[in-house]
Amino acid sequence: MSANSGPAAKQRFITSFEHLHQIEEEERQTALQGANAAKCVDFPTTQEGIFALIDKLISAMDNVVGVVDNLDVENPDENGDVKFIRHMPRERKERMAWEWLSKLRDVQLGIRNPDVYTPEFPDFMSRFNAFLSFVRSSKSGVTDLFAASFADRYICNPVAELDTKVSNNYTNSLKPYHNEVKGARQNGRTVSENNNIAEFRDAAGNLIKTLEKPRKRPLSDFLADELPAQVKKPKRVRRGRTATGSSTASVATPATPGNGGSPGQNIVYNPLPAIQEEKELPDPSNFLQGSIDPSLENYGHEHNNVYDYL
Repeated sequence: MSANSGPAAKQRFITSFEHLHQIEEEERQTALQGANAAKCVDFPTTQEGIFALIDKLISAMDNVVGVVDNLDVENPDENGDVKFIRHMPRERKERMAWEWLSKLRDVQLGIRNPDVYTPEFPDFMSRFNAFLSFVRSSKSGVTDLFAASFADRYICNPVAELDTKVSNNYTNSLKPYHNEVKGARQNGRTVSENNNIAEFRDAAGNLIKTLEKPRKRPLSDFLADELPAQVKKPKRVRRGRTATGSSTASVATPATPGNGGSPGQNIVYNPLPAIQEEKELPDPSNFLQGSIDPSLENYGHEHNNVYDYL
């Protein structure tokens, strides 16, 4: 390299949005040319056949019999997930059923997320019926399918989501502190707390150790200085949460506290609940109007064959 030459140019794997879309289309076409195409020959080719699958998916959404969720048999609508599904307009359910059906066909044809393990199914209807069983049997799973993705949440409202992470991390960081204080007291030691400092003393009053209580860092520590003041304050619209009795298996588990604590030193386990990511159910009222993709608003007039949609 000569003395006057500048730094080497960065290697760019994607150079434009058009390039990104080209890569995606090439990957799609490569997948469609694979051996999986033969495993989707049983996909319906008539409008009536496709409508039958759509109706099955909608019926499965509405089903509350023999489900895995903890439902009150006499009053299933008291369950938050069931209540959400019940209030969902038919139009929105049908739209989502079409999206699921399209995705099922794509996956069976080999168009898959490389980060998700995808077992093979011998034909389309086998995959469809497996998914149908999931929709019919898990109401919390159905609401998960309607929920916004993490990418949508973080991109659309990054300040509020970051604020949630800061609060969750702070609450989780308190667990080892509270556990150690409680464990010491249960083992006959005296613990006094003053100005966020805990002093541990033995039965004779001798100071054994001190422990500082974790402090919550302000959100401003993590926000870029150049952000306008009006966007630095978290803004949220609260949604209904899953009611008591709903499955919580889909709730994200928080990260392990980062301060390490002091395990093994006279600590008795204290089941202080860790903060979990809140499962926010979408607001059904948002789907009553103005929520349909503009490209589909005139679908019924522009397409004579429903198969074209997929």
